[in-house]
Amino acid sequence: MRQIARTDKNQQFIINALRKVGCFVRPCHQVGDGFPDLFVAYHHVFILLECKTEKGKLTPEQVIFHRQCKGPIFTVTSPQEAIQVVFAVVRDKLNSARAC
Repeated sequence: MRQIARTDKNQQFIINALRKVGCFVRPCHQVGDGFPDLFVAYHHVFILLECKTEKGKLTPEQVIFHRQCKGPIFTVTSPQEAIQVVFAVVRDKLNSARAC
């Protein structure tokens, strides 16, 4: 039987900060099987974020999921880091689209 999904202490702060800058955020920590904590969308770009505390480590299931996933998953430890990651990914995607 699967354990009740726990969230890292900083997860709600990260969610609030992302929403404040206009991101669509859905918590996914209850999905299980190593699936990342947050699904984030910003300017039509989708991003998966794993929330960890400074000393937090990926679980064995998360390590497997990260290896098998065909897209990037970013591990963040603070609201500021989450915003920086989202903005950087969106900027890269937009720049790639302009280059075509």
